[in-house]
Amino acid sequence: MICEPVEHVYENTELQTEPNILSVEPRRAPDDETQLDIDGPGHLSHHGPRHNNDQENIFKIKVLPTADEILSLRRPYMPIKNGASHTTDDIAKILDLHFRHLRYDNTESIIDICYHACQNLTTMAQNLKALDYDDRMRTPRDISYSMFRDVGFEEIEFHPKHGLAFRLSFACPGLLRGKAMRTAQCLEEGMLAALIGLEPETSLISVTFVEVVRRESTLAMRSKTDNDLRGKLACLISLSDSNIWKHLA
Repeated sequence: MICEPVEHVYENTELQTEPNILSVEPRRAPDDETQLDIDGPGHLSHHGPRHNNDQENIFKIKVLPTADEILSLRRPYMPIKNGASHTTDDIAKILDLHFRHLRYDNTESIIDICYHACQNLTTMAQNLKALDYDDRMRTPRDISYSMFRDVGFEEIEFHPKHGLAFRLSFACPGLLRGKAMRTAQCLEEGMLAALIGLEPETSLISVTFVEVVRRESTLAMRSKTDNDLRGKLACLISLSDSNIWKHLA
């Protein structure tokens, strides 16, 4: 566990940078020989910050990636053992090294999935309300995930265990309708999910991470829709995203 003194509080830690833009080309993640970029984090890089989460101070880094970080195609800053460092304190250097490597190992697949999902969203923007579709997707790096379309906000509720939560509905694929959702290996309790939005007027992409606390079959929406076309789930908002309410508005 990494702790920081209480007096160091950062409310808005995002760097003010030029936004990264989604490419139509497949995302090419760094291979094993080139994934380490020692060109310094943030403004210490000779080319400037990679994205708005490319912080020099690890305590300002949001653990889950921001939308701008997901869209960045530059290699992440990764310090190496016994190499040059932007900090001179030995303990701080060790914390910096281990945090950045551990975070990379745990978020690289998330970034790869979200980038691929963003590309899919832009190509299927005119067909989000299809009556049936295949939710199973696979990135060029062979990482599989499920992508659900036409997500809508239903209501806010108080979860007895987790506190404030909100309920979403989505267009449910044919194979998951009825009681099939109850045994599916997707949207299970405790799973991390990403809400990816595309603003049609500005073409801005937003990515908001949530934790699934309960999923329901399409039967739960039948009283409202009179059919089995939409599924339902309850989620917790990730505290890593300071712009969540703007995304939901």
